[in-house]
Amino acid sequence: MKILIGLHRNVNALHKKTSKIAAEYNLTFSQFMVLEALYSKGDMSVGEVRERILSSVGTIPLIVNNLKK
Repeated sequence: MKILIGLHRNVNALHKKTSKIAAEYNLTFSQFMVLEALYSKGDMSVGEVRERILSSVGTIPLIVNNLKK
């Protein structure tokens, strides 16, 4: 249980730091995750990106469309 609590706290801390960095570039956390996935894995379909960042089917088109803007 202590390990899970520690992992959860670390994940939350990383999420906050990543969100702060993304905000410096006027990106949301989700937009940052899409860009990171494409940067590290190269060309992918929208479905592959969705699976990679663990996004829902309805959310990923909105994220991608906002990135295009």
